[in-house]
Amino acid sequence: MPLFAKINTLDPAKGEKFELEATEDFDFDQSLKVLSEARQQEITTKFKRESDAFYLEAKRSVVATQAKVPYWVGVALVVLGWNEFLAVITNPLYLMVAAMVGVPMVAMWYLDMLGLVETIAWKVYDQGYKLAMDKLRENMDKGREGEKTQLSQRQPQQYPPRYESISKDEGDIELSSLDKKSQ
Repeated sequence: MPLFAKINTLDPAKGEKFELEATEDFDFDQSLKVLSEARQQEITTKFKRESDAFYLEAKRSVVATQAKVPYWVGVALVVLGWNEFLAVITNPLYLMVAAMVGVPMVAMWYLDMLGLVETIAWKVYDQGYKLAMDKLRENMDKGREGEKTQLSQRQPQQYPPRYESISKDEGDIELSSLDKKSQ
């Protein structure tokens, strides 16, 4: 009988079974059966049939969505990339950088470790970003504290006398210097 097909009424502390008397409206022993044998078999076969159908459908959809790259795209890549290929091969600096990056990448590809390397790279990026943001916040807070102390220590600024002669009313500003230049 599968797991949870029948409720266990054994009390582990006392070692006794819990029982109730059956009445004509309620049968306690029958109520403890969650699934009958026939229902268990029916559910099992239905699950197997549906899971096989879903698996086949998923497999068909993956095969149908994989696109084939035309052959002319490969030829175009070779023709258009020939200049860059020669630049990498003939320049020792580019060749060493390509070898130092390419050989480990190929090794990780064959060892199926690219997913692990990607995960580690994202974790390093996240940690670096958090550290940089913390340092930036810390420096900005220090700048604000310094700004506050400077503002509290600063004396009111005195303007030179030439600004004091301008009246506060906008209509009182004279434009005599402009009239002299236009004549």
